[in-house]
Amino acid sequence: MCNGNRHAGTEPSPTNRNSDRNFNDRTTCQPGHHQTRLERPVDLSAIVDYMGSHIEALRLTTDDFQATTLDFGDAQREIFRAAATQWELRNSRIVNLASRWMPIVDDANTVVAYASPENRGGVHHLWICDIDGNGLYHRVTGEVGLQDSVGNEIVAIAATIGFGLVVRGIASGLLESLSSAVARGITNASVAVASRLAGEGGERLLLLVLRAMRARAIVRSLQQRGLQVVVNIGGEAGVQEVAEFGANQIALNNQVRMSVSRRFVPNLVKEPGEAIGDIFGPETVDRVVARRLDASFDTNRVAQGAFRVLRRGGTLDMHVYTNDAGFAQRFADALRRAGFRNVSSLHNCRFSATKG
Repeated sequence: MCNGNRHAGTEPSPTNRNSDRNFNDRTTCQPGHHQTRLERPVDLSAIVDYMGSHIEALRLTTDDFQATTLDFGDAQREIFRAAATQWELRNSRIVNLASRWMPIVDDANTVVAYASPENRGGVHHLWICDIDGNGLYHRVTGEVGLQDSVGNEIVAIAATIGFGLVVRGIASGLLESLSSAVARGITNASVAVASRLAGEGGERLLLLVLRAMRARAIVRSLQQRGLQVVVNIGGEAGVQEVAEFGANQIALNNQVRMSVSRRFVPNLVKEPGEAIGDIFGPETVDRVVARRLDASFDTNRVAQGAFRVLRRGGTLDMHVYTNDAGFAQRFADALRRAGFRNVSSLHNCRFSATKG
C-alpha cells in the first residue's frame, strides 16, 4: 500500500428531493426601547480578526463527527478561495463569516462538505450539502437541547440519530447527486464507489468520495486559470518540491509526516497513491510526479491509475527511494502494461514515461 511515507447576504439552501422548499436565512433586527450610549468608540478589529481566523467546523472521521476549529490565516484563505467552487465563494463560512454553512473537514482539515442546523418554529433540522451546494442529507431532528456551540449541536444530533445512519443518509444523497453529475466531471467510477456507501461499513468509503469531489474541484480551478495539473504522489509541498513541481501541485498523500502535519499543506488530498485513478477524472492531469517516494506502493494500481488520469501526451516522472533492480523491473513492466510509452528507469529509482 502506498502510504506516502517520505525519506528525509442571503444564502441559498441546498437542493434536496426530501424538501419541497428552499429556505433563506432571514435576520430581523428590532430596535430596543432602551439604548446605552458608549462613552468612546469600541475597536472591534481584534474581535473580527480573531473570528475570521478561527472558524467553527466539524471533523468527519470513519467513526463520528467531532466539533473543531479551523485556524485560517490570510494565506490559507487565499489558497482556499483559489480552489473553491462557485457555491463556496457565496456560502462558505471560510469566505463569508455570516454564513450559516459550517465546513465539514477530514483529518487533514480539507473541506469536503458543509452542514447547517436550522431551527424552524421550534423544530430543529439538520442539512448537509456537498461543496457545490447539492443537498446530501436532511433530517428533522425534533427538539434538541441548547449546546455550547453550533458544532457541538450537530455532534449531539448525529449521536442521537446514530452516526452510521447519518452516513448512509449522506451516501444516498451522494448517489443521487453523483448520478446526475457527469457534466461536473464526476465519473461513473465514483458513482460505483458511492453506490457501496449505502450499505453497512460505508463510513470507510464516504471520505474517499468526498475527497475525490474536492480534488476534482481543485483540478477545475487550475484548468480555468490556465495552469498545469500536477499530482505529486506522497507530496508535502516542501521547498524542493515547490521548486521542482510548482506551487500549485496537488499533494496526494495519506500519511503526511508528523513534523509536516503541523503546517498547512496546500491542495492536500489525504488518500494513498493507489487511489489516483478513483480520485481524479480521466485525462484531466498533465503530470504525475513523486520525489523520494517510499517503494512500498502497489506498482500495478499506481501505473494503471496514472495512465487513466493523464491527458494524451501527459508524463509520469517519479523518483522512488530505492535502488532495488527487482522493484525497478516490476514498476517498468507495470507502466508498459498500463499503456505508457517511452518507459525508462534511471539507476533503478527515477522512472519516466509518456501517455501516447
